[in-house]
Amino acid sequence: ALDVARKNARQHKAAKRIQFLQADLLKGLNGPFNLIVSNPPYISMEEWATLAPDVKDYEPALALNDGASGLKIIERILQDAPAKLAPEGALLIEIGAGQGAATLKLAQKYCPLLRFEIKQDLARRDRLLVGRF
Repeated sequence: ALDVARKNARQHKAAKRIQFLQADLLKGLNGPFNLIVSNPPYISMEEWATLAPDVKDYEPALALNDGASGLKIIERILQDAPAKLAPEGALLIEIGAGQGAATLKLAQKYCPLLRFEIKQDLARRDRLLVGRF
């Protein structure tokens, strides 16, 4: 994933402005960060069972589902984000279409000092959790 990100950064002439880090989510990273962006595995095991073969057969399961409710990785990110985010920073996490209310609840639990909103995709489905101080 980092190789692809580096290639994209070079292609868009942004490589000198981006620092790429490899870690277990936010563990072991020294902040503060102005921007934390994540596209975590958010498909629940229940939903995984219903996915079309053209998704399940060609995408790594580890990239799509967290082996549980679809919120396990999101919750870990939210637990660590407040200590890693700069005072004027922003947190963006891609979420599943039916996860807006649940992710807002987790966000308010772990990040009470941040203001959160859910952004929708073009089909008007919940798609992005955005948090700012």
